[in-house]
Amino acid sequence: MLLLYRKIAVIMAAVAAILALSVPFNSKLVQTNENNAIVKFLADPKELDIVSLGTSHSKSAYDFEDLGLSHLSLASSSQNFHYDYELLKEYSRYMKKDAAVIISISHIGFYTNYLSETLTKFYDILDLRDYPNFDLLSYYRYKCLPATIKGYFKSLASRKLNAIGNIFIDKSASSYAAPNPVQCRNRFDSKSSHNSEQKLNDGLPERNLAILNEIISFCRAKGFKPIMIMEPLYYEYVDYITLELEYKWVGQYLDRLEDKEILFLNYSRDERFIYRKELFSDSDHLNAEGRKEFSGFVFDVLADNGYLQEGL
Repeated sequence: MLLLYRKIAVIMAAVAAILALSVPFNSKLVQTNENNAIVKFLADPKELDIVSLGTSHSKSAYDFEDLGLSHLSLASSSQNFHYDYELLKEYSRYMKKDAAVIISISHIGFYTNYLSETLTKFYDILDLRDYPNFDLLSYYRYKCLPATIKGYFKSLASRKLNAIGNIFIDKSASSYAAPNPVQCRNRFDSKSSHNSEQKLNDGLPERNLAILNEIISFCRAKGFKPIMIMEPLYYEYVDYITLELEYKWVGQYLDRLEDKEILFLNYSRDERFIYRKELFSDSDHLNAEGRKEFSGFVFDVLADNGYLQEGL
Protein backbone atom coordinates (compact mmCIF):
# COMPACT_ATOMS: atom_id res chain seq x y z
CA MET A 1 0.00 0.00 0.00
CA LEU A 2 2.85 2.37 0.84
CA LEU A 3 4.36 1.71 -2.59
CA LEU A 4 1.04 2.59 -4.25
CA TYR A 5 0.86 5.89 -2.36
CA ARG A 6 4.40 6.69 -3.43
CA LYS A 7 3.52 6.03 -7.08
CA ILE A 8 0.46 8.24 -6.83
CA ALA A 9 2.54 10.99 -5.20
CA VAL A 10 5.16 10.77 -7.96
CA ILE A 11 2.49 10.95 -10.66
CA MET A 12 0.83 13.95 -8.99
CA ALA A 13 4.17 15.69 -8.62
CA ALA A 14 4.97 15.06 -12.29
CA VAL A 15 1.58 16.43 -13.40
CA ALA A 16 2.03 19.49 -11.17
CA ALA A 17 5.51 20.09 -12.63
CA ILE A 18 4.24 19.79 -16.21
CA LEU A 19 1.39 22.20 -15.51
CA ALA A 20 3.75 24.67 -13.86
CA LEU A 21 6.20 24.54 -16.76
CA SER A 22 3.42 24.84 -19.32
CA VAL A 23 1.96 28.09 -17.92
CA PRO A 24 4.37 30.45 -19.74
CA PHE A 25 4.15 28.36 -22.93
CA ASN A 26 0.36 28.34 -22.93
CA SER A 27 0.28 32.04 -22.11
CA LYS A 28 2.45 32.63 -25.18
CA LEU A 29 0.08 30.57 -27.30
CA VAL A 30 -2.89 32.69 -26.21
CA GLN A 31 -0.96 35.83 -27.17
CA THR A 32 -0.54 34.54 -30.74
CA ASN A 33 -4.29 34.44 -31.42
CA GLU A 34 -4.89 36.05 -34.84
CA ASN A 35 -7.00 38.72 -33.13
CA ASN A 36 -4.22 39.86 -30.82
CA ALA A 37 -4.38 43.33 -32.41
CA ILE A 38 -7.90 43.67 -30.99
CA VAL A 39 -6.68 42.43 -27.60
CA LYS A 40 -3.97 45.11 -27.66
CA PHE A 41 -6.58 47.70 -28.60
CA LEU A 42 -8.71 46.71 -25.60
CA ALA A 43 -5.72 47.30 -23.33
CA ASP A 44 -5.42 50.87 -24.62
CA PRO A 45 -8.65 51.81 -26.44
CA LYS A 46 -9.22 55.00 -28.40
CA GLU A 47 -11.97 56.58 -30.47
CA LEU A 48 -12.14 55.00 -33.89
CA ASP A 49 -12.54 56.80 -37.21
CA ILE A 50 -13.02 53.57 -39.15
CA VAL A 51 -13.43 49.82 -38.66
CA SER A 52 -13.18 47.07 -41.23
CA LEU A 53 -15.17 43.84 -41.08
CA GLY A 54 -14.81 40.63 -43.03
CA THR A 55 -12.54 37.69 -43.76
CA SER A 56 -8.79 37.37 -44.21
CA HIS A 57 -9.17 39.25 -47.51
CA SER A 58 -10.18 42.31 -45.52
CA LYS A 59 -7.63 41.69 -42.79
CA SER A 60 -4.80 41.69 -45.32
CA ALA A 61 -6.13 44.68 -47.27
CA TYR A 62 -6.54 47.60 -44.84
CA ASP A 63 -4.33 49.64 -42.54
CA PHE A 64 -5.21 53.31 -42.25
CA GLU A 65 -3.13 54.22 -39.20
CA ASP A 66 -0.28 55.71 -41.27
CA LEU A 67 -2.86 57.81 -43.10
CA GLY A 68 -3.97 59.59 -39.95
CA LEU A 69 -7.06 57.50 -39.19
CA SER A 70 -7.76 55.65 -35.99
CA HIS A 71 -8.54 52.21 -37.44
CA LEU A 72 -9.38 48.79 -36.03
CA SER A 73 -9.69 45.66 -38.15
CA LEU A 74 -12.40 43.35 -36.82
CA ALA A 75 -11.77 40.84 -39.61
CA SER A 76 -10.44 37.30 -39.29
CA SER A 77 -10.02 34.17 -41.40
CA SER A 78 -13.29 32.89 -42.93
CA GLN A 79 -15.33 35.20 -40.72
CA ASN A 80 -18.99 35.43 -41.65
CA PHE A 81 -21.60 38.16 -41.42
CA HIS A 82 -22.88 36.84 -38.09
CA TYR A 83 -19.58 37.53 -36.33
CA ASP A 84 -19.11 40.74 -38.30
CA TYR A 85 -22.34 41.91 -36.69
CA GLU A 86 -21.50 40.67 -33.20
CA LEU A 87 -18.09 42.36 -33.30
CA LEU A 88 -19.54 45.57 -34.71
CA LYS A 89 -22.10 45.74 -31.90
CA GLU A 90 -19.45 45.01 -29.27
CA TYR A 91 -16.93 47.57 -30.51
CA SER A 92 -19.36 50.27 -31.61
CA ARG A 93 -18.92 51.94 -28.23
CA TYR A 94 -15.39 52.86 -29.25
CA MET A 95 -16.42 54.34 -32.60
CA LYS A 96 -16.97 58.01 -33.34
CA LYS A 97 -20.57 58.88 -34.08
CA ASP A 98 -19.93 59.21 -37.82
CA ALA A 99 -17.25 56.53 -38.16
CA ALA A 100 -16.87 54.70 -41.45
CA VAL A 101 -17.56 50.94 -41.55
CA ILE A 102 -16.04 48.85 -44.32
CA ILE A 103 -18.16 45.75 -44.88
CA SER A 104 -15.96 43.39 -46.85
CA ILE A 105 -17.85 41.30 -49.41
CA SER A 106 -16.27 37.99 -50.37
CA HIS A 107 -17.28 35.24 -52.75
CA ILE A 108 -17.95 32.87 -49.83
CA GLY A 109 -19.76 35.30 -47.53
CA PHE A 110 -23.33 34.27 -48.28
CA TYR A 111 -22.53 30.55 -48.04
CA THR A 112 -20.84 30.44 -44.63
CA ASN A 113 -22.52 28.95 -41.55
CA TYR A 114 -21.61 30.69 -38.30
CA LEU A 115 -22.33 27.50 -36.35
CA SER A 116 -19.32 25.91 -38.03
CA GLU A 117 -17.06 28.82 -37.07
CA THR A 118 -14.12 28.08 -34.77
CA LEU A 119 -14.87 30.01 -31.59
CA THR A 120 -11.33 29.88 -30.20
CA LYS A 121 -10.22 33.05 -31.95
CA PHE A 122 -13.10 35.01 -30.44
CA TYR A 123 -12.62 34.00 -26.79
CA ASP A 124 -10.52 37.07 -25.95
CA ILE A 125 -12.65 39.61 -27.81
CA LEU A 126 -16.30 38.52 -27.44
CA ASP A 127 -18.48 37.13 -24.68
CA LEU A 128 -19.73 33.92 -26.27
CA ARG A 129 -21.28 32.22 -23.26
CA ASP A 130 -24.81 32.48 -24.66
CA TYR A 131 -23.90 31.14 -28.11
CA PRO A 132 -25.49 27.82 -29.14
CA ASN A 133 -22.12 26.25 -30.04
CA PHE A 134 -20.23 27.58 -27.01
CA ASP A 135 -18.40 24.84 -25.10
CA LEU A 136 -17.30 25.67 -21.56
CA LEU A 137 -14.60 22.98 -21.49
CA SER A 138 -13.10 24.27 -24.74
CA TYR A 139 -13.13 27.80 -23.37
CA TYR A 140 -11.15 26.87 -20.24
CA ARG A 141 -8.79 24.69 -22.25
CA TYR A 142 -8.05 27.74 -24.40
CA LYS A 143 -7.55 29.97 -21.38
CA CYS A 144 -5.40 27.51 -19.44
CA LEU A 145 -3.97 24.93 -21.86
CA PRO A 146 -4.45 26.10 -25.47
CA ALA A 147 -1.79 23.65 -26.68
CA THR A 148 -4.33 20.86 -26.02
CA ILE A 149 -6.80 22.30 -28.56
CA LYS A 150 -6.68 20.41 -31.84
CA GLY A 151 -4.94 22.39 -34.56
CA TYR A 152 -4.03 25.34 -32.36
CA PHE A 153 -0.35 24.47 -31.90
CA LYS A 154 -0.02 23.59 -35.58
CA SER A 155 -1.46 26.97 -36.55
CA LEU A 156 0.95 28.74 -34.20
CA ALA A 157 3.94 26.83 -35.57
CA SER A 158 2.96 27.72 -39.13
CA ARG A 159 2.68 31.43 -38.30
CA LYS A 160 6.01 31.39 -36.45
CA LEU A 161 7.80 29.69 -39.34
CA ASN A 162 6.34 32.20 -41.78
CA ALA A 163 7.49 35.04 -39.57
CA ILE A 164 11.03 33.62 -39.45
CA GLY A 165 11.00 33.18 -43.20
CA ASN A 166 9.98 36.79 -43.72
CA ILE A 167 13.23 37.89 -42.08
CA PHE A 168 15.40 36.12 -44.63
CA ILE A 169 13.27 36.12 -47.77
CA ASP A 170 12.34 39.08 -49.94
CA LYS A 171 8.75 38.25 -50.77
CA SER A 172 8.57 41.08 -53.27
CA ALA A 173 11.03 39.22 -55.50
CA SER A 174 9.31 37.70 -58.52
CA SER A 175 11.00 34.34 -57.84
CA TYR A 176 9.21 34.08 -54.49
CA ALA A 177 5.87 35.79 -55.22
CA ALA A 178 3.19 33.28 -54.27
CA PRO A 179 0.38 33.49 -56.85
CA ASN A 180 0.71 30.79 -59.49
CA PRO A 181 -1.68 28.94 -61.83
CA VAL A 182 -1.90 25.77 -59.74
CA GLN A 183 -2.58 27.68 -56.54
CA CYS A 184 -5.21 29.83 -58.25
CA ARG A 185 -7.00 26.80 -59.66
CA ASN A 186 -6.94 25.01 -56.30
CA ARG A 187 -8.30 28.08 -54.54
CA PHE A 188 -11.11 28.38 -57.04
CA ASP A 189 -12.00 24.69 -56.66
CA SER A 190 -12.07 25.18 -52.89
CA LYS A 191 -14.44 28.15 -53.20
CA SER A 192 -16.69 26.25 -55.61
CA SER A 193 -16.90 23.33 -53.17
CA HIS A 194 -17.62 25.73 -50.30
CA ASN A 195 -20.47 27.42 -52.18
CA SER A 196 -22.35 24.19 -52.73
CA GLU A 197 -25.94 23.74 -53.84
CA GLN A 198 -26.59 21.98 -50.53
CA LYS A 199 -25.90 25.22 -48.66
CA LEU A 200 -28.23 27.01 -51.03
CA ASN A 201 -30.93 24.43 -50.29
CA ASP A 202 -30.27 24.81 -46.55
CA GLY A 203 -31.12 28.50 -46.80
CA LEU A 204 -27.71 29.81 -45.73
CA PRO A 205 -27.55 32.63 -48.30
CA GLU A 206 -30.96 33.92 -47.21
CA ARG A 207 -29.95 33.91 -43.54
CA ASN A 208 -26.69 35.69 -44.31
CA LEU A 209 -28.52 38.27 -46.42
CA ALA A 210 -30.78 38.98 -43.45
CA ILE A 211 -27.75 39.50 -41.20
CA LEU A 212 -26.11 41.82 -43.75
CA ASN A 213 -29.32 43.86 -43.77
CA GLU A 214 -29.11 44.06 -39.97
CA ILE A 215 -25.49 45.23 -40.11
CA ILE A 216 -26.38 48.06 -42.48
CA SER A 217 -29.45 49.04 -40.46
CA PHE A 218 -27.39 49.06 -37.25
CA CYS A 219 -24.84 51.36 -38.88
CA ARG A 220 -27.53 53.75 -40.06
CA ALA A 221 -29.20 53.84 -36.63
CA LYS A 222 -25.87 54.62 -34.93
CA GLY A 223 -24.92 57.32 -37.44
CA PHE A 224 -22.04 55.26 -38.86
CA LYS A 225 -21.24 55.33 -42.57
CA PRO A 226 -21.28 51.80 -44.03
CA ILE A 227 -19.67 50.97 -47.36
CA MET A 228 -19.30 47.56 -49.00
CA ILE A 229 -16.00 46.70 -50.69
CA MET A 230 -14.67 43.63 -52.48
CA GLU A 231 -10.88 43.58 -52.38
CA PRO A 232 -8.55 42.90 -55.36
CA LEU A 233 -7.83 39.32 -56.41
CA TYR A 234 -4.93 38.11 -58.51
CA TYR A 235 -5.98 37.87 -62.18
CA GLU A 236 -5.15 34.16 -62.63
CA TYR A 237 -7.58 33.43 -59.81
CA VAL A 238 -10.37 35.86 -60.57
CA ASP A 239 -10.41 34.74 -64.22
CA TYR A 240 -11.99 31.49 -63.01
CA ILE A 241 -14.85 33.41 -61.41
CA THR A 242 -16.98 34.46 -64.35
CA LEU A 243 -19.33 37.41 -64.05
CA GLU A 244 -22.22 34.94 -64.14
CA LEU A 245 -20.74 32.96 -61.26
CA GLU A 246 -20.02 36.10 -59.27
CA TYR A 247 -23.63 37.17 -59.70
CA LYS A 248 -24.78 33.74 -58.49
CA TRP A 249 -22.51 33.84 -55.42
CA VAL A 250 -22.79 37.55 -54.57
CA GLY A 251 -24.62 39.87 -56.94
CA GLN A 252 -28.11 38.41 -56.70
CA TYR A 253 -28.10 38.91 -52.94
CA LEU A 254 -26.72 42.44 -53.03
CA ASP A 255 -29.49 43.31 -55.49
CA ARG A 256 -32.00 42.38 -52.79
CA LEU A 257 -30.57 44.50 -49.99
CA GLU A 258 -33.17 46.59 -48.20
CA ASP A 259 -30.90 49.65 -48.20
CA LYS A 260 -30.62 50.75 -51.84
CA GLU A 261 -28.37 53.71 -51.01
CA ILE A 262 -25.35 51.84 -49.67
CA LEU A 263 -22.32 52.03 -51.92
CA PHE A 264 -20.70 48.83 -53.22
CA LEU A 265 -17.20 49.08 -54.68
CA ASN A 266 -15.96 45.94 -56.43
CA TYR A 267 -12.19 45.98 -56.93
CA SER A 268 -11.83 42.22 -57.39
CA ARG A 269 -11.17 42.74 -61.12
CA ASP A 270 -9.61 46.19 -60.97
CA GLU A 271 -6.77 46.31 -63.47
CA ARG A 272 -4.85 48.80 -61.34
CA PHE A 273 -4.12 45.90 -58.96
CA ILE A 274 -4.92 42.42 -60.27
CA TYR A 275 -1.98 42.03 -62.70
CA ARG A 276 0.67 43.18 -60.23
CA LYS A 277 2.05 40.03 -58.69
CA GLU A 278 4.25 41.98 -56.28
CA LEU A 279 1.12 43.16 -54.42
CA PHE A 280 -0.14 39.66 -53.53
CA SER A 281 0.91 37.09 -50.96
CA ASP A 282 -1.20 34.45 -52.70
CA SER A 283 -4.06 34.14 -55.18
CA ASP A 284 -6.55 36.24 -53.24
CA HIS A 285 -4.74 38.11 -50.45
CA LEU A 286 -2.74 41.32 -50.62
CA ASN A 287 0.69 41.42 -48.99
CA ALA A 288 2.17 44.29 -46.95
CA GLU A 289 3.03 46.29 -50.06
CA GLY A 290 -0.41 45.66 -51.54
CA ARG A 291 -2.10 46.58 -48.27
CA LYS A 292 -0.28 49.90 -48.12
CA GLU A 293 -1.13 50.83 -51.70
CA PHE A 294 -4.74 49.63 -51.56
CA SER A 295 -5.37 51.36 -48.22
CA GLY A 296 -4.12 54.63 -49.67
CA PHE A 297 -6.36 54.15 -52.68
CA VAL A 298 -9.43 53.37 -50.56
CA PHE A 299 -8.64 56.31 -48.26
CA ASP A 300 -8.92 58.66 -51.24
CA VAL A 301 -12.15 57.01 -52.38
CA LEU A 302 -13.68 57.34 -48.91
CA ALA A 303 -12.60 60.97 -48.65
CA ASP A 304 -13.99 61.82 -52.08
CA ASN A 305 -17.34 60.22 -51.21
CA GLY A 306 -17.75 61.90 -47.82
CA TYR A 307 -17.06 58.88 -45.63
CA LEU A 308 -14.31 60.55 -43.63
CA GLN A 309 -14.58 63.39 -41.18
CA GLU A 310 -13.73 66.82 -42.49
CA GLY A 311 -10.11 67.73 -41.99
CA LEU A 312 -8.80 64.16 -42.36
